[in-house]
Amino acid sequence: MKEFEKILINLVDKYGINKSLNLLSQKITLSRKLRIDKLLKARILDLQIAVENPANPHNAAAIVRSCDAFGVFNIHAITDEKMLILQAKKTTQGAFYWLETHQHENLNLLQQKLLQLQQKYNLSQKILIAGACVDAKTSIYDLDITQPLCLLFGTESHGLSTEAQNICDIKFHIPMLGMCESFNLSVAAAVSINTILLQKKQANIMSKNLSDIQQKHLQLKYYARKIHLEKLNSLLK
Repeated sequence: MKEFEKILINLVDKYGINKSLNLLSQKITLSRKLRIDKLLKARILDLQIAVENPANPHNAAAIVRSCDAFGVFNIHAITDEKMLILQAKKTTQGAFYWLETHQHENLNLLQQKLLQLQQKYNLSQKILIAGACVDAKTSIYDLDITQPLCLLFGTESHGLSTEAQNICDIKFHIPMLGMCESFNLSVAAAVSINTILLQKKQANIMSKNLSDIQQKHLQLKYYARKIHLEKLNSLLK
């Protein structure tokens, strides 16, 4: 556990979550506090993104920026890479700091994590895995947007593996009118997120957001991020 995390735990143990937030909020600018608070209120839990063995890790990292921009809170990578490909600071421009990134060695671990997140976020329905496949019969416009979804994408060259397609609850395609058969990975993810969120808005379907207590614990972490360790430690004295 990092020293930063230990300090926050000790802070909450000493003062409780509400007083701790009040103390930390005095150490950051009002504009930063308001921006963090607004961000957390809009984080979406029932739409997630996953990428399988991206040929170019930078393309996977680029998706992180799209997730942050649209409010999608959880993104997964299935890869045997040792490097945390979703936390490439330059490509993501630091967006991964404001999301939950998960890296799995195999598809079984992805499935396990989705079950854990369903319970963590108190989702009433299973998170369905919807795989992007160019030959799928179902259009993205016909996905059941009332269900929690994890959109699973493969590589630009080969798409999803057979194993990945086998774990999908449904497969979908993005309709295209030109000669190209597929989008760039990060573009496909951004188009898909925007399409689903727009459909939910038009249908007046509310997305599942963070609970008040989940927001408070993340506020604590985000407020403290730019505060020097010495200043954080001084709050415990």
